[in-house]
Amino acid sequence: MDVHFRYRRSHKGASRSDQSPRLEKVASVMNVPEGVVYEFSKYLLSAVTSDFPEQQPQLCDAALQDIGKLERGEIDAAEWGGKYFSHFLTRSQATFEHVVYGESASWPLWSCTLGQYKAVLQGWRQFMDMPADIDSHLTVALPSDRP
Repeated sequence: MDVHFRYRRSHKGASRSDQSPRLEKVASVMNVPEGVVYEFSKYLLSAVTSDFPEQQPQLCDAALQDIGKLERGEIDAAEWGGKYFSHFLTRSQATFEHVVYGESASWPLWSCTLGQYKAVLQGWRQFMDMPADIDSHLTVALPSDRP
């Protein structure tokens, strides 16, 4: 399983007088079993790219520090309250709850392994530092273990 970060041209947010495309960051999952593509995109990628904005890389750094503490056994759990998701971390997994809808039929709680969460967060942080260029891209291999 892989996550691919890249730029694409977009006309979102362009004024009528300025129709030149802008570059926007996008993330997608690749080489993932058919049944989990939607959940990985809906939860993991949406949570990381929206709750850790590129203008605040220190948020990623702080979350990665907490993950390190979990891995070393210094803490048992950590929580991040993002713009769209609450991130509940334990030594083995990351669980996401939608901030607006909570746990609902449309947005049930969803979990991935801590290793998968960490890999995506590290990749996103690395991609933040890359030049804003259509040729900039990064592929991150995800651990295949299950939560």
